[in-house]
Amino acid sequence: MNLRKIFLTVLVGLTVYANSFAQYSSDLRINEVQAVNENGLEDQFGDHVPWIEIFNTAYNSINMQGLYLSNDPSNLTRYKLPYDTRFKIPQRSHLVFFCDGNSNKGNFHTNFQLDSEGVVYLVDGDGITIIDSVSYSFSKADISYGREDDGANKWIYFESGTPQQANIPAQSNHNAESFLEYDPIGIGMAIIAMFVVMSALVLSYLTFKYVSRLYRSDWKKKKVIAETNPEEEESESISGEVAAAIAMSLHIYVHQMHDLEDTIITIRKISKTYSPWSSKLYMLRPWPHKKN
Repeated sequence: MNLRKIFLTVLVGLTVYANSFAQYSSDLRINEVQAVNENGLEDQFGDHVPWIEIFNTAYNSINMQGLYLSNDPSNLTRYKLPYDTRFKIPQRSHLVFFCDGNSNKGNFHTNFQLDSEGVVYLVDGDGITIIDSVSYSFSKADISYGREDDGANKWIYFESGTPQQANIPAQSNHNAESFLEYDPIGIGMAIIAMFVVMSALVLSYLTFKYVSRLYRSDWKKKKVIAETNPEEEESESISGEVAAAIAMSLHIYVHQMHDLEDTIITIRKISKTYSPWSSKLYMLRPWPHKKN
């Protein structure tokens, strides 16, 4: 097996996994607009001002800082969203901006004001690419214009705004309620759950099986090469000439090393096993012997 195949397989898998968590500003949508607000949503100062809602259609968080909001097609970079950690929208969530023309109130207040009729633009960080836009027109106050469902293409008017909430009309059933009507016992839910689990198991089995085959083929190739070329293993062993040269070098080093040296220091081990510095035996003088 070629290790390059394994590396490419792992690289492709990591790329797909990383892209699933990548942030794309193109996943943002203008979800709802209310240009005439008299009794609706209040800002942090208790004022009723126009507002727009941005929805994150992705299943990962997206940071909006550096993007632009505008109501002027000739000036798409009218309000740039500054650095603010609160501009990070979680998955499938909403974020409301107040369009009162007074950006001194905070980062969520734009420097332009919405009229009863106009266009709102959400522009990418390059100041040119329009991510989303919507044209609106209001004939009375406190109604909002938004997507029928969060991120959907169809736009409708709401009798009352739904900021920071799902744009599902009150008369429509929730998805869970609709599912309950068609599957009151839960057989469909059980089948779907089993299908998801079995699909994951089958996918894992096929992945591990493919990787094991790659390793097995590589092992077989190495085994065949070793059986067909036994002389390669013999060539790795030390030849007789090299062994003889090593033995001769060791013999000369051991037996003729002193003949080549000028000075030799030989240290003999003392025969006494004790320290003689305090022995009185060495302090006695021998008796003189009379010579005849």
